[in-house]
Amino acid sequence: MYDTVSVDDAIDRGDGMVKYPVMTMLFVPTLISVLLALVHFIPAWVILVALLVSFIIAWLIYCFMVTRWRIWALEHVRNVHELRMSAIQEMLWPENSFFGKWEWHTQAYREKWLVLQSKFDQPDVFEDDLRIPAETIIYYAKANSYVLLSIMLIPLVFGIYLWMNDSRIIGGIMMLGVAYRLFREYKQAKNKDPQIIINNEGIQTISTPFFPWKHIHDEKIVIQRAARNMRTYLQYEYPQGVASLKIDDYGTDRRRLARLLKVYRGRSKSSI
Repeated sequence: MYDTVSVDDAIDRGDGMVKYPVMTMLFVPTLISVLLALVHFIPAWVILVALLVSFIIAWLIYCFMVTRWRIWALEHVRNVHELRMSAIQEMLWPENSFFGKWEWHTQAYREKWLVLQSKFDQPDVFEDDLRIPAETIIYYAKANSYVLLSIMLIPLVFGIYLWMNDSRIIGGIMMLGVAYRLFREYKQAKNKDPQIIINNEGIQTISTPFFPWKHIHDEKIVIQRAARNMRTYLQYEYPQGVASLKIDDYGTDRRRLARLLKVYRGRSKSSI
């Protein structure tokens, strides 16, 4: 076993081995079939066949490659508990889920898996990241808001067009909906207040005052998936309750924020 790979690097490799090939197989053949059908090169029913075949092949790729990646990651990563939690969030470790029941487990895989289970008997060790400063301040991602503002101009213009061509009800409803969204995005883009302040001493958010790490418990990144929507939250327990803050619109992502939580928590323990 070679414990030389970081959790982040292992997850990146998992994306390359599993997620990206699966997503490519799911969408590229279907997109090509749609384009060919639009130019009448193939009949429209072929799109459904392409969609079905793409799904089956993508499923097979996932079932085969995810087990290979998991063995490689366990062999090369020291902090396997952190690895497991990160992989579950990234859907690379579908523990006790429908997806996990369809994985291909060869005899060689089962034997290696049993041997590698002993690594879970060891606690993770703290590895500082000198690239992370003593304090990180997270704001709204203004660039994302400006991009959305630009995109929302398209349905606004279309609503005006409908209004001017006697479709006043539909056009009016569309303009009102777009105007409300534009107002929200503009207000968010102009918001200069820190949303999360996290450092070696503790953490505070826009909705929760500062607490030192000794008063913070079970800090984690939670992903809620429902139909087509996926929302990401920062959650932790503090003396007065549980903080839950949606972070999708912030200038960070779940993996970086999870890394910040681990590093700042580790630094606080090291300074005691």
